[in-house]
Amino acid sequence: MAALGSTDVTLTLIKRHRVGMLKEVIMEIAFGDGAKTYPALGVPLPALSQFYLTAVYWASSPMQVTIDGYKYLYDKTNHTVRKFQPGNDLLFIGGITATEPVAIQTGDTLGKNAATNRSILSADSATKGGVVPQPKKEVPTTHAPAATTLRLKLQGR
Repeated sequence: MAALGSTDVTLTLIKRHRVGMLKEVIMEIAFGDGAKTYPALGVPLPALSQFYLTAVYWASSPMQVTIDGYKYLYDKTNHTVRKFQPGNDLLFIGGITATEPVAIQTGDTLGKNAATNRSILSADSATKGGVVPQPKKEVPTTHAPAATTLRLKLQGR
């Protein structure tokens, strides 16, 4: 699959005005249809001139119009939108006598022998195992974003 490029991003001007000596724009950014993959360093945005700017001094975190569980950040250095996903790990405590057998199938599928599901609520993951929250991780370059709409506020000249 080809990666998303700046020509795959649609911009819609929401607001443009001056804040003192700076220009400020709020743009709606739309990209993704599940057919192209996420490029390294983020989704490239169209040229700054399409944002009515020649330089960016400040940017807000993109506000999600499409709520999808991911976190988006504007990368000023690369003029891209970066996409992050939750990064949770599972911790299994070794050396115990199990009352219910659990299994890991094909590397990342967690299950148990009995046909009924089992939830463990409010366990201390440090001593009892379970989900261990981790920092958000950038989505891999094999990820093909679905239709996504964000709003981004930039200030510059």
